[in-house]
Amino acid sequence: MKKIKKEYKMISPTDLTRADEHQKALPSNENEDCEGTIDSYKKYDRFHPVYFYVLLINGILVKKVIDGWKYVLFAIENKIDQIFACEITVDEPADVTEIMLLLQRSNHNSLLDLYNMIESLWPLYSKGQGYRSDLTDKELSVVISNPESEKPLNIYQQIGKLLCISGTQVKHIRKVGMVNMDYFERIESSRFSLYAAYLACKSEVEGVEPNVPSVKEPVYVSTATVTPVFSEQLSTSNQKVIPVYETALDENPSGSVLDQDVTATNAAPKPLTVTVMCTNCHESFELTIDKNNMK
Repeated sequence: MKKIKKEYKMISPTDLTRADEHQKALPSNENEDCEGTIDSYKKYDRFHPVYFYVLLINGILVKKVIDGWKYVLFAIENKIDQIFACEITVDEPADVTEIMLLLQRSNHNSLLDLYNMIESLWPLYSKGQGYRSDLTDKELSVVISNPESEKPLNIYQQIGKLLCISGTQVKHIRKVGMVNMDYFERIESSRFSLYAAYLACKSEVEGVEPNVPSVKEPVYVSTATVTPVFSEQLSTSNQKVIPVYETALDENPSGSVLDQDVTATNAAPKPLTVTVMCTNCHESFELTIDKNNMK
C-alpha cells in the first residue's frame, strides 16, 4: 500500500488553479450546468475538502486542484476568504491521476442506486401533492410554484437537479424501478436503452400486450459442392496390401495379418505344393505348381 501524505488546512481560493489532469479528464466540469451542486453549496456549504497538490513551475510553487474546482469558483464568486482544503504529496506523477479519478467517482452510480435515491427524496419533494400512487406521469410533470426557486420546476426536475441528472431521467428511472427492476440489469449489460425500458414498463401498466412475433418461412442455404468422379483410378502408392497365407506353415508369426505393410508391386505369389498319389502304383510324390502359370 502506498503512503500518501495528506495535510488539511484553510486556504484562500484565489491561490488555487485547476490541474491539467482535471481539465483533461473532466473537460466539461467547469461549464457544466448542474444547478443542484451550486444550490447545495448555498444551502449546506461543502462537506468535503478541496484536494490539491503543489507543483514547482519556473521556480514558483503552484497549487493544482484535482477535486472541488467547482466549489473554488463558487467561493471566488461569493468572496469567501478561506476554504477547507487538503494538500496531498505523491511520489509519482501517475498517482495524481489515479487519486483524482477515485475522488471523482461515486460508488453509488448504478441505475438501481439512483432509483433508491429518487425514492428517498420523493416524499420530501411531493409534500404538496402527497405521496400518492394514483398520480399519472402527466400530473407529476406539472410545474410546481416554488417561491425559493428562481424558476418553477416539477417534482422530477427538482429531484434531478439535486442528483445532477435531468428530470426526464428521474421520470424514466422511477417508472422502471416501480414496474420491473429487472430492466436495470438488462440496460447495464446490453444495448437496451432506459427509454425503451420506460416504454415497455408504461405499456405493461396500461395492459398493452407485446405483439406476437411473426413466423418466418424457413430459408434453406446451400453451397456449391464439386461432385466427386468415381471413374478415375486412384493412386496405390500409399495403399496397404494384406497378404493371404495359403497354409498353416505360412501364417504370420506376429499373429495378425495387419502388421505387415506390403506394396502391390513387391508382393510375389508363392508356389503351391501338393501331394499326388498314383492310381496304378499307389506311390505318392510332391508336385510344385507355379501360380503364375495357373489360369
